[in-house]
Amino acid sequence: MDDKRVFKGARELEEYGRVVGEVEGGTVSPGGAAAILRISRQSVHELLQKGKARSWVHYPDELASLRRAGYVYISVRDLVEYGVRVGRITCREDVGLVGEGIFEEVDRALELYAGKVDRVA
Repeated sequence: MDDKRVFKGARELEEYGRVVGEVEGGTVSPGGAAAILRISRQSVHELLQKGKARSWVHYPDELASLRRAGYVYISVRDLVEYGVRVGRITCREDVGLVGEGIFEEVDRALELYAGKVDRVA
């Protein structure tokens, strides 16, 4: 998958859709991310700024780019792994958003981090 994370204008919209569609484990909006981790959207944006999860953004035009008002999608896998690592997710019932593939990601992360959880944000 490409490392490109920022897409601008109508010409790059198709590429943005392709890249986001290829993210293993799927993607969600900041609101969906907040629901998964049961945190505020502001906290989601802080996690992104700290590099705790990968995200992709599309700015439809220059004005949106200047205002930083783009369409953001975030890796579900990264969110769930973060949630498991810091102890926010310890079982399926801890996930605040139920959707296609969410429980599989929770099970995968719980197995991956079994006995290795550091509980540090």
